[in-house]
Parts: sequence; structure tokens; C-alpha cells
Amino acid sequence: MRVVFTTYIGNNAEVSVRATGLTRYMALALLGGYAWLAVAGVLWIVAGQMGEPASYGAMLHALFLGFVISMVLAHAPVILPAVLGVRLPYHPVLYAPLVLLHGSLVLRLVGGDAAGNLIAWQTGGVLNVLAVVLFLALAASRVIHAAGQR
Repeated sequence: MRVVFTTYIGNNAEVSVRATGLTRYMALALLGGYAWLAVAGVLWIVAGQMGEPASYGAMLHALFLGFVISMVLAHAPVILPAVLGVRLPYHPVLYAPLVLLHGSLVLRLVGGDAAGNLIAWQTGGVLNVLAVVLFLALAASRVIHAAGQR
């Protein structure tokens, strides 16, 4: 059985990945978030609700950083204009925080929680925060840039 995740774009995310621009960016962010949601679910099943602190922390980080923040990054170019009335034009630079988020989460969970490496865990955590801050800075700069072009 094949699972298909449908996006609000009117197409499924697997097909939207083949598109370009904003559609591809959103599809990749959505698929990354879905992957982290699956990781969190597997960790929940394997380690249980009250498992060891490392596996419980990994599950929470996969869910709240991996899934939730990926969804925020995916939807921000559409939601910010609708809610705040500002234009957030797509630019490939928006991939930087997305890649940093997923890479740092892999470092934190695999290198830190799974391997028991405190330095990898801390570094991953700092890079997680940096990814969110980087997205906020890039989004603000793109909004200001778009406002200046009007």
C-alpha cells in the first residue's frame, strides 16, 4: 500500500517535488516534516512514552523541531502574507535554514542521543536554534526587500 501525502497546493507532495521554485521548496519542507513525524512515531512505539531520557528527548525533538518547525518553514511563504499582509517572496536562500534544521537534527538525534555523544547533542541543539533564527532573519530581510521594491 502506498501512502500519499496531499498538500493544499492541490497536488501531492511527491509530485510537487518535481516542480520548481516555491512549490518545490514547500514540498521538500513538507516531506522532511513527514519523515520526522514518522521518526517520532517509531521512537514512541519502540521506546515507549516513558522510555529512557535520551529516547524520549529524541522523540520530542523529532516531533517538535523536525515536524512542527518544518511545517512552519513550509507554510510561512503562504501564511505570512495572508495573516500579516506582507509579501514574502520565494528565494532559494530559504533552503539554508531548512537544510540546517534537518542536518542539525540528524546530528542531535543520531550523533547525540543515539550515540551518547554530549558534544554532538549540544552542537546539534545550538544549530537547531541557529536554523530557526536564520529563517526569521531571512524572512524579515525578504519582506523588507519586497517592500522596498514596491
